[in-house]
Amino acid sequence: MKKIIFSFILCFLIIPLISCDFFRKEKTFNGTQIFYTSSVTVNEVDILGAYLITGGFADGDKKTVQLNKSGNTYEFRMVVKKGIEQDPAYRELTKEFAIELSDYVFNGQKVDIHLCNDKLQTLFVIPMMGTGQNSSIGQYNYAVESIESYTDDILIFYATANLRLRREPDTTRDNRITAIQRGDRVVLLETGRIDTINDITAPWFMVMTEDGIVGWMFSGYLSHIKP
Repeated sequence: MKKIIFSFILCFLIIPLISCDFFRKEKTFNGTQIFYTSSVTVNEVDILGAYLITGGFADGDKKTVQLNKSGNTYEFRMVVKKGIEQDPAYRELTKEFAIELSDYVFNGQKVDIHLCNDKLQTLFVIPMMGTGQNSSIGQYNYAVESIESYTDDILIFYATANLRLRREPDTTRDNRITAIQRGDRVVLLETGRIDTINDITAPWFMVMTEDGIVGWMFSGYLSHIKP
């Protein structure tokens, strides 16, 4: 836990207090400002603050984060150095951090990490991956805006045929989540095992659809070019 959090500390900016109604509610935990919206409780903020202190995130240096909740998904929004949101290694750390927050702070609920500029405006969204207590493939139901946060063209793919989104990277059992139509856009979240289907050898991709549903698709029928 601490290894991940300490890695995060190195990438934070110090920003002044923003005078805006959206950031009015604030508590400070050992130098870390936590702004929070009316969608979360003070108790939730206190639990988060205690966790950040225990984990070494709130170490006395000034940092700024915000806690919000959209539907059933918590949003942990944090100010980062410009450009760090494009670093693949940093993105991987944020995925692990989201799981930690889910397990240790939010009772297994979904957590999205928002990497933000110094106005707490979202630069990039990292959806929670892995095994939070209550998370499962096909049930994330992320907001549509999440896919728009992926600005790297290399992560965007289009279906070249009518396909199925699946709970597991496997076609031998009935694990279908939903249908994907030819030309539908998805974003790559994770690369899985290599398989051969219809004489095409390619890896399985964990993807997110424009409706915000997460599942597995065989990448042999995905392309960067829209058909």
